[in-house]
Amino acid sequence: MALLSGTPFNCAVVDGDGPPGLTGITVVTRAKAPAVVVEGEWPGVAPVKAGSAGPTGSPWVDSNGWKIRLAQAREPGRAVWVQLKTPEAGQEVNRLLAMADAAWCGARWVVDFGDDLARGLAAGNDRAKGQWERLVRAAAFFEQHCGRQALAPAARLGVLSSYAGEDEFLAEEVLNLAARRHLAYRVLVKGEALAAESLAGLQAVLYCDTAAPAKGVLAALEAFVRGGGLLLARRATVAALRGATPTGESYPRAVMYKLGRGRIAGPKHEWDDPYLLALDAHLMLSKRNDLVRLYNPGLLLPQVTSDGKRTVVQVVNFAGRGSANDVVLLVQTKFGEAVFVSLEHPEPRRLTVQREAGRTELYLPAFGIYGVVELR
Repeated sequence: MALLSGTPFNCAVVDGDGPPGLTGITVVTRAKAPAVVVEGEWPGVAPVKAGSAGPTGSPWVDSNGWKIRLAQAREPGRAVWVQLKTPEAGQEVNRLLAMADAAWCGARWVVDFGDDLARGLAAGNDRAKGQWERLVRAAAFFEQHCGRQALAPAARLGVLSSYAGEDEFLAEEVLNLAARRHLAYRVLVKGEALAAESLAGLQAVLYCDTAAPAKGVLAALEAFVRGGGLLLARRATVAALRGATPTGESYPRAVMYKLGRGRIAGPKHEWDDPYLLALDAHLMLSKRNDLVRLYNPGLLLPQVTSDGKRTVVQVVNFAGRGSANDVVLLVQTKFGEAVFVSLEHPEPRRLTVQREAGRTELYLPAFGIYGVVELR
């Protein structure tokens, strides 16, 4: 516990009451944690089995971002902690990546030494001490920049569901797979009503659940569509929206309807594949509504947040090693200047802006695990 002295870490999560006399350290049990605790997976790139192929045959990035955003939507205002499985002896884990994967969504990772690192630190092993020092520097960096990470997600698509029961798997996998497609979204948790402000700024809503929603939610969705929005929904919901008429327009897996100034996409066949559903939502929304786009992204995933005065684009390199080079960020937000910082180079740098053919491009400096662009 002496390792925590002088570091940003000020809370210890223990199984029992914890050791006494920890000055400046709050000791809590997981059951009484002052936060929503999310069970996560170690982030990174899942190993590909020999001979595997398919529509998701590209490297499979694992991130806990969608779980964090769902927890934040379910319990707004509460802190979110991410708990990962304790590393097994000899298991290679990337703790810096785990910290970045929680921090970029405004959450905190419950740091777990694991037996190997704990033994190394107790023995004064130089490699173990180096790992711990890097973690401490990263924690200090993310605390310094926590204001950026706490901004609200910016998106043109809302994903609406109860995220429970028979609708849980499909809706949650849509969140997971949309993030892998670099498709930004706002998580909307279904209740008896849906506030109009929760739909503000959205161009499309994907309603994942099988049953038509309650009257309050249905009325909000109808108003959204009549005002010019796009709704993707199952047959029961399409049937409940009176006045919708077929347009004759057809997509491979959807039939289109018109209602007021907006459109409704109903399924030709019942939804059962979250990958195709995320793909269709992106195609119908169109890439014109991508707030940002990465060129030469490799294993990078972006996250866009905003408070109306500034837009922040955080990028995590899920390769977990090496450096992201020659990455270009295309943005649609109007701004005066762009500033870049990274975990390796925390001093702000102004980026050169290139505008041509109606596009605004930013060339990002090389970085390892985490970089962030702030558009002011």
